[in-house]
Amino acid sequence: LARAGQVITITSILSFSMLPLRAFHGLVSILALANAVNVALSESSSSATASLLLTAQNYEELTKGKTVFLKCFAPWCDHCKQLAPAWESLAKEYTDHPFVLIGEIDCTDETPLGGEALCESIYKMNGLPTLLYGDPNLLQEYGGENALTNLKEWVSAHSKEELCTATNLDACNDQAKDQIRRYQALAASNSDDLDELIQGVEDKISNVESEFKLELDEMFVVYEKLQVEKEMDVAKIKSYLRLLNEIKRSA
Repeated sequence: LARAGQVITITSILSFSMLPLRAFHGLVSILALANAVNVALSESSSSATASLLLTAQNYEELTKGKTVFLKCFAPWCDHCKQLAPAWESLAKEYTDHPFVLIGEIDCTDETPLGGEALCESIYKMNGLPTLLYGDPNLLQEYGGENALTNLKEWVSAHSKEELCTATNLDACNDQAKDQIRRYQALAASNSDDLDELIQGVEDKISNVESEFKLELDEMFVVYEKLQVEKEMDVAKIKSYLRLLNEIKRSA
């Protein structure tokens, strides 16, 4: 049989013309089948992507100790399709990188432990595609341009050094290691101390967001007041302008 990628020509087939007709037809069928298999294997190989497909099942294992850059997408999404070539080029540059992972999540994959479950658990998304980056357990949203140049610059700027996490202590300095170990000891003690600490941090985040909203509301009140004052001043100036234009026309 032909090796993978070998082309079967008419000449090579005709070289078997001395075979009995039935055997010749059988051989042609076998060769055609072999070629079809080779083509299928070749197409399958060329369709492999550098961007890792992540699911709820493999996310923790593949992202452990990594700084991640993720594309959350849907196969039917036109904007996602437009982004795909640049994202794949980006992923090829970071293939087998020791601490950077370029991946993607199909947020429509409804299989158990599939992409949809992962998308729902890692970030509250308003639309697709959504690009996320950073610590796999504390992702942030990328808000820049989707051109390959912009993506490369962003990844380069945000992956200067290996991420220090509880599962990647080798990348931590001594102070960070001591802090993580203290928290791990709290978790191992089965006390409520770690839960209270987590709740305290979450409360701080809520307070910051509440203060921001309050100040934003106050700014809006000031804005509305300034808007009214501006419209009144403009109306007075326009009245004076009309008078001047009227005098000019009658002169």
